Amino acid sequence: MRRDSDEMNIDAFRGQYGSPTATIHSKLPSITFGSFESANVYALFPNSRNDIIVKSIVLAATIQINNPIIHNTDDCFADFDILIEKLGADFIWHIADKYETSIYATDNWGDNFFEYINIS
Repeated sequence: MRRDSDEMNIDAFRGQYGSPTATIHSKLPSITFGSFESANVYALFPNSRNDIIVKSIVLAATIQINNPIIHNTDDCFADFDILIEKLGADFIWHIADKYETSIYATDNWGDNFFEYINIS
């Protein structure tokens, strides 16, 4: 992947191996991109051994992020206070309750918030 340092533009690639008629398809409600090498491997060798390769293809894309929620290249964690400021408390608490076990499973939670019984 190539990242334009002045703007939030990222050149990325997506490997696919299924439907020859769909422009972009995914089994999950997300669409992932990565390096050309990883996209090529995925297009030729799917994660699921039971999947049948119909048409291998690598798509190129420029992803442009105009209004990033978080832009911190030194920290992979998203702080709740920043998320609440950007997306609203009701939405963030809904997401926190929904993914509570995943949040607890981070080292950041254990290192910094262990004294709390739960997220709420």
